[in-house]
Amino acid sequence: MRDTAVPTLGILGGMAPLATSAFLQQILQECQRQYGASRAGDFPPLLLHMLPLPFHDDRANDPLQLESALREGLLGLERAGADLLAVDCGTAQIFHPLLAESLRTPLLDQVEATVQAIPASARVIGLVAARECVAAGSYRRACERRGLALAPVDWQHETDQLRRNARRRGDACDRAVLWDQLARRAYAAGVDTVLIACPDLCALSGELHTPLQRVDASACLARRTVAAWLQRRNAGLAETGSLVAQQRMAATRQNLAALLG
Repeated sequence: MRDTAVPTLGILGGMAPLATSAFLQQILQECQRQYGASRAGDFPPLLLHMLPLPFHDDRANDPLQLESALREGLLGLERAGADLLAVDCGTAQIFHPLLAESLRTPLLDQVEATVQAIPASARVIGLVAARECVAAGSYRRACERRGLALAPVDWQHETDQLRRNARRRGDACDRAVLWDQLARRAYAAGVDTVLIACPDLCALSGELHTPLQRVDASACLARRTVAAWLQRRNAGLAETGSLVAQQRMAATRQNLAALLG
C-alpha cells in the first residue's frame, strides 16, 4: 500500500517525446541535488502520461483542441492519484490559468518558475520558443512584471528550423550553425540573457553554446517541481508523525487510567 503521506507527482508528457525523457532525467537529478536522493525509495512516486497532442509544425494549431486535450490528460493523472502536476511545454503554458481552474490538484506554472529564475544581472531577454508560445505573450508579460524587456528581434524562422532538427535528431552540425546564427543575432540586439522555453531545445542544451547567460525553462520547472513535492512530502510526514505521537499519548493515558483505576 502506498504511503499517503508521500505525494505522487504527475507529469504530462508526449508533446515532445524525446524531450519528456530529458525532463524526467532532470527531475531525478534535482532530487539528488535538493535532498540527496540515492536509494529507490528516496525518489517521488511518479505517474507519467505520454499523451501525443494535436500539435502541427506546418500549419496553425486549433487552440480549443489543444486546451481540451491538455485538460483530459491532466484530469487523467488527477484521477490516477497524482497530488502535484507539471507539464514541460511552452505552448501548454498558454492555457495554464484555464487548466488550473478546472483541476483539484495543483498545476505548477512553468512561466513563473522560469522568469523567477532569471539572474538579477539580466537586462534584455532573448526568448526562444514555439510560435504559439511567443504570440501568446505569457513570457513577455511575466518578464515585464519583473521590469525586464524582451528583445524585439524576429528569429522565429531559425527557431522553427532548430526545433524541427531537434525533434528529428537531425545533423548536429546543421543545428550548431543555426544556433550560432541565432546567438549572433541575439548579441547584436543587445541581449544578455537567452531564455529557452522550448523543451525540444532544452533537451539539447548541452550542445547550444553561447557566452550569453542562459535560462532553461525545463530545468526551472524540474527544480520547482521537486521543491514543491519536497515541501508537500515534509508537511505530510510531519502531520503523520504528529498524529502518531497523539495516538501514542492517548494510549499511554488510557493505560495509566486503567492502572490507577
